[in-house]
Amino acid sequence: MNKRKIIIGLGNPSSEYKYTRHNAGLLLISYLLDESVSFNESKLQNSTVYKYRSGLVLAKLKTFMNDSGLAIKEIVKWYDADIENDLIIAHDDLDIPLGMCKYQFGKSPREHNGVLSAEQHLGTTHFFRIRIGIENRINRKIPGKKYVLDKFTEDELVTLREVFSEILEKHILHLDAV
Repeated sequence: MNKRKIIIGLGNPSSEYKYTRHNAGLLLISYLLDESVSFNESKLQNSTVYKYRSGLVLAKLKTFMNDSGLAIKEIVKWYDADIENDLIIAHDDLDIPLGMCKYQFGKSPREHNGVLSAEQHLGTTHFFRIRIGIENRINRKIPGKKYVLDKFTEDELVTLREVFSEILEKHILHLDAV
């Protein structure tokens, strides 16, 4: 039985975007790496991957959000991964309130250019997603495209870390891959 799982966190690689809402997927990967003991790091052209002996692979992309699919396809090819069974893409989701997440197969937010890029480059929507809720607008008049590029507040980061802990407990440790 294949125990490999590849978890890819979507976001923008530049330091100016580090704590923005759009980087929730990358922040999850950073959290998981901080909670880990040992891994082998490899640098691919468009990503950095962290592989554990158990078969779990975590990946941070070097591409910007709208070009995520290019790096994801490279990782899938590098590991000869079965997209439907091995791949999990973690990303921000404005359709879900901050403090919540959804683990789903084949379901995406209405408008997410990073996920759309992945679907286009992979030629399928059939992969797992960890949809990380970021919706916390007091004023709904702020356009989503602007809101996702705003930085999390300190309180929101605390909430996000609680969500990441829940993701680790409920969706990653059960993979028997860690």
